[in-house]
Amino acid sequence: MLADAPDVGAGLRTLARRYLAAVMQPELLQLRRLAISEAGHFPDLARDYYKRAPDHVMAMLAAQFGDLSEKGLLDLGDPVAAASHYAFLVLGNPLDRAMFLGAEYGLTPTAMNKHADAAVSVFLAAYRPD
Repeated sequence: MLADAPDVGAGLRTLARRYLAAVMQPELLQLRRLAISEAGHFPDLARDYYKRAPDHVMAMLAAQFGDLSEKGLLDLGDPVAAASHYAFLVLGNPLDRAMFLGAEYGLTPTAMNKHADAAVSVFLAAYRPD
């Protein structure tokens, strides 16, 4: 997917925008809150949710970043660490705000796109080959 993009920066921005918009869906935020709040009572359910959602996405990102690194489009030693950096740059603050304050305190679609683009700029500053 990303390795086929004509411009790695544009591909990462498109992915970041889609990723952020998907995670910020009110229904998904509610499900995430429920899984977290009930993790103490139903740890297997919380672990299953984590494996099927956040962990699965991180594995897919790491695989994509590994492909980009092999093609010389990213300069990284550890695709798993790079995936974590990307995910938290893209999701960190907006997701925290929405989880603690509610979806109504989230970003507008325009602000989400701006945030996603800025996150990719920071990511590329760290991982773009010289």
